[in-house]
Amino acid sequence: MKTTLPFSRLRCGLQMLSVLLFLSSLLAVVPAAHAADAKASELMEKGVYSEETKGDLDAAMQFYRQVVAEADAGQALGAQAQFRLAMCYDKKGDRAAATAACEKLIRDYPGQKELVTRASEYLTDGAALLAAPWSDGEELQFDLRLPTGFKIGFGRYTVKAGEIDGHKTWRFGSLIFANAPTWSQLDVEAGSMKPIHDVWKNRMLGAMETSYSPGRADLKVKGNGQSKAIDLTGIVYDNDECLQLMRRLPLAPGYSTTVSLFVAMAGGVVVPVQLSVSGPEKVHVPAGDFNCYKVDLNIKQTLWYAADAHRYLVKFEAGGMVAELTSARSGGAGQPVHVKEPTLGYSVTAPTGWLVNHVDNLDDAKRPTLLVVDPDGISVTFVKVEPLKDFDAAPQASVRAFAEHQIGENKKYVKEFTVRADSWKETTVAGSPAVSIVADHVKNNVRSAMLGVFSFVDGNAVDISCFVSPEDAESFRPELEALVASFKGK
Repeated sequence: MKTTLPFSRLRCGLQMLSVLLFLSSLLAVVPAAHAADAKASELMEKGVYSEETKGDLDAAMQFYRQVVAEADAGQALGAQAQFRLAMCYDKKGDRAAATAACEKLIRDYPGQKELVTRASEYLTDGAALLAAPWSDGEELQFDLRLPTGFKIGFGRYTVKAGEIDGHKTWRFGSLIFANAPTWSQLDVEAGSMKPIHDVWKNRMLGAMETSYSPGRADLKVKGNGQSKAIDLTGIVYDNDECLQLMRRLPLAPGYSTTVSLFVAMAGGVVVPVQLSVSGPEKVHVPAGDFNCYKVDLNIKQTLWYAADAHRYLVKFEAGGMVAELTSARSGGAGQPVHVKEPTLGYSVTAPTGWLVNHVDNLDDAKRPTLLVVDPDGISVTFVKVEPLKDFDAAPQASVRAFAEHQIGENKKYVKEFTVRADSWKETTVAGSPAVSIVADHVKNNVRSAMLGVFSFVDGNAVDISCFVSPEDAESFRPELEALVASFKGK
């Protein structure tokens, strides 16, 4: 991908506005000023002298506040004072106050185009953000549960350092399983977090690609060829970076702000999201105990971020679901993923980068279903193992009979389910005889292929079923065969 990036480095220039330039603009205002303006102009001169000559930021900020109070509403002098006040906050390292001051300038002085542009550039250049708390290769994993505690899925968020056209970037990845895999990959400018390119996909909801350029987002809906360009105004981030973006905001009790998010899956709309912070409060999750800032969003979502140097996302509640941090790691290439199910003692091993986890079983909470998801979210494989004695006599008669029983169970829950007649093959699982099939089915109006393998191993009935798009079925078969080959009995 060849991308030209608008990497602005105006921050220092914004902070060190020339006194000469300032005074020349001031001279254009003073002749027409009335008594109040004259007083405001005098206060402004004192502020500039305190800031630039004496280096007394606190005194200068006091003068600038008085100018804002004295100057007529919407006047250039008030806007200049407001901008200088913001830059003084920045020099003192108070980025939250600098951000608020710039936002106030944009809101209260819309007619002062040049200063509004400078304030916007300050914000969009990432100067209002804290340093990134993550390192290259960070990976956070989560369990997804209903409020009752029933586990319905799991997920992972990753960060990788990159470079595009010689400029540093971060690549944010997400892979979430909750009924179906949802996968995204977003590249952003490392300093400003400006989005560059995003791909999002979910087999049930579709796939979208967004490319960003100054003041514009080009959205393509994959599959149907539809595309459109959306004009963007002000500071707009991509929805897929929201959870990471908040880690770079100056979170503190009482802090509040509004961020604008481009949401591709909603058809390419910009949603203003208001957030307010409280805490710290102690939060217990599988990864441990954390003191956290609680972040409430106006879209009925709540997030908890660790109040330490890592600023991990520890927990969030959204859409009737609760996500809790289960592990956090940074760097390293990772290892193959080996998971052993404690109840029946079987295990599987998946390649590095895959997700292997379980969801609760409605029929038997003591025997969860093991799920395996590849890094690109192409497929989801269900590993179901149950004691053979728990089945009726007919499925116990042979591996073929067990396979046909499982096929019948699948047909109860989908719109269509047809086994390809010529797909039946004999194979093995953990050294035991097995059969495999390929079936076509439709669920929630989404057409898929199922690659299924069935066997009896150590007195247990084994059903390993991979669901993948029909066009990916054959290319994915070696991946499934490797997973099946890794299966070990108790």
